[in-house]
Amino acid sequence: MSTRRGTFLLMAVLAGAGLVGCGGADDGGKSSIASLSANEILAQTKTAVTAAKSVHATGDTVDDDGTKSKIDLRLSEGGSTGSVTVQGVPIEILVVGQDFFIKANKDAWTTLTGEAAAGELLAGRFVKVPSTEQSFKGLKSFADWDSFVKEAFTPEGTPTKGETKQIDGVDAVGLVDSKDGGTLWIPVEDDPLPLQAETSDGSVIKFRDWGEPVTVKSPPADEVIDLGELTR
Repeated sequence: MSTRRGTFLLMAVLAGAGLVGCGGADDGGKSSIASLSANEILAQTKTAVTAAKSVHATGDTVDDDGTKSKIDLRLSEGGSTGSVTVQGVPIEILVVGQDFFIKANKDAWTTLTGEAAAGELLAGRFVKVPSTEQSFKGLKSFADWDSFVKEAFTPEGTPTKGETKQIDGVDAVGLVDSKDGGTLWIPVEDDPLPLQAETSDGSVIKFRDWGEPVTVKSPPADEVIDLGELTR
């Protein structure tokens, strides 16, 4: 998987049939995916992710061109909030329904646009990015729940079962992408919601708080600059 697709994740996330009764059973009646094939595990994972409707994703990514970023995003069907820090430049992200906003400081905007005047104008404001704006398309798709679900858990190659190890104290099986070597770690027992995604280039994303409510609301109008209005 490419880094942008988040490792099956950010990289690949969903589709699905029924989750209940699809696995073997283990001590205590807990559902276990230990005996399932890689494709069966991935199908159940996609179903579980779709049903969860939200997640907290944090970690470090390395893009295809070597650009390093840190992410801390709470994504949900109703909207997303958090930040992406690219080469030390922090960018606040807010998605409310179909509206996409970003907020950054003066230096960040100057770096992003290459224009000092833009840094002066946009610094500290929520900038509403129109859907037609291609410059931020990748950033928006990364923070949009539907795009995340579609891209984050879709391997570029054939998924295969890897080793089993503990991720933060939880037994997890690795689903390895045959094309790029990325690994998605799925808990062996209970709901097959991903714990962590790794790429061969060093990206590591942790997933926590699946299904937890994410509260988002549009920023006050006097704190918003509509990029679509500025570029007309």
